[in-house]
Amino acid sequence: FMRMRDRVRDRERSLRESEATLRTAMEAGALSSFRWDIVTDAIHLEHPFRSMWHVPVGARLDRATFLKGVHPSDRTRVEAAFFRPWNTRDYGYVLSEFRVCDPKTGAERWVSAHGRTIFHQDVPVALSGVLQDITDRKQAEEELRKSEARYRLLFEGSPAPIWIIDIETLRLLDVNRAMARSEEH
Repeated sequence: FMRMRDRVRDRERSLRESEATLRTAMEAGALSSFRWDIVTDAIHLEHPFRSMWHVPVGARLDRATFLKGVHPSDRTRVEAAFFRPWNTRDYGYVLSEFRVCDPKTGAERWVSAHGRTIFHQDVPVALSGVLQDITDRKQAEEELRKSEARYRLLFEGSPAPIWIIDIETLRLLDVNRAMARSEEH
């Protein structure tokens, strides 16, 4: 009996350590788990993501409340991804990026959702997965896009001929309009 109790205690300790490791990884990756019970329409969402939807801990979060927090321009796409009739052939995967809006300030956060529908006898009963705050990545992508547009505007708009050469291969990579015109003459 003592050996069995020791094994149970060891397994419980191992489980607590595993849960702590998972919790640390989720926090480090700005991840949160979610689960939508399709039958009861209850959505379980971990903090801090609950705060994005302005739903206090313990308050009910359902499909309507969830969609209300999604940016109006993204709602149709999110509803189609999350709340569409499921087809067992596609295994009910959900992959979506969308914005969540603060109704008071209008501030937007970008969220990436990865989930999978859980079926019971080919009937969808739940959707379970993770959400990740990808706001920083989206802002960096937007800054890069703007920077590339400024570069292209300067490069193409310059009256001086400009060419870009790969130094290692001495291959011509790009020329601006002024350089192309000077080559024609």
